[in-house]
Amino acid sequence: MTDLETAIMIKNMARETVRQMTATGKNAALSVKRDFTWSRSFASGPASVREVKIKAGAPVEKKNGDYFVSPSYFSGDSILQYDATHYGCRVAKDNIDGM
Repeated sequence: MTDLETAIMIKNMARETVRQMTATGKNAALSVKRDFTWSRSFASGPASVREVKIKAGAPVEKKNGDYFVSPSYFSGDSILQYDATHYGCRVAKDNIDGM
């Protein structure tokens, strides 16, 4: 990992930490009801698709009327955390606990 990639990852982690610390209202209590799979493509070709299992209880946040798994859920995998931050891991409304 280059210095620039490390700096970006640290900045994104800090942003997510601040977001979590300031979460209020309904967003603070939302979570995934049932496990589901998030398909991610990392490059061209069928071998590059990765199925990511999102487990029940994963934190959910609302952005612009849609619901997404919180990027903090992917804190152990910087690529998935980046994708969740910038592209979003959408959650169906019927799969959200706490609404």
